[in-house]
Amino acid sequence: MKKITLVMTAFLALTANAAFAHPDHDDMPPEQALKLELAKKKDGAIVYVTNDGHKVATAGATGTLAFTSGGKATEVALKPAGVNAMEPVKPTTIAAGTKARATVTTAEKITVSSEFLVK
Repeated sequence: MKKITLVMTAFLALTANAAFAHPDHDDMPPEQALKLELAKKKDGAIVYVTNDGHKVATAGATGTLAFTSGGKATEVALKPAGVNAMEPVKPTTIAAGTKARATVTTAEKITVSSEFLVK
């Protein structure tokens, strides 16, 4: 009985000052705050990376853009372009109605992925 009391006392002493997380009050993890936006350009596509509406630097980032059009699946690598943009390494035309998935890994090793339906 003394062992159980001693163990319980030690457990209570160790956890007395512990802070317990409350999801309703905690900040969102950085990887969940990142958003991707796919935009069409006249010569292809571009993916923008933002965090709560603010531009996220893409220097050192990597990524891919996979899309299916007319039953044909294509995947191209993305490279940094501008402040918060990623563009395909080769010209890529995406037609309306195409389903696409962009995945970007930032220089800080945070990965975010989003699916799109091109209009």
